[in-house]
Amino acid sequence: MKKKLLWMFTLLILSASAFAQGIAIKGMVSDAKTGETLTAVNKGLC
Repeated sequence: MKKKLLWMFTLLILSASAFAQGIAIKGMVSDAKTGETLTAVNKGLC
């Protein structure tokens, strides 16, 4: 019984982490002075 619960818990954690990777944030980064769109810019969340 304990082993079955452990496997179910493990599968739940692994599936939750797999779904968490599917979130994407999209947007544009532009220069503050000129307003031109910047290319090859990395975006991240802190």
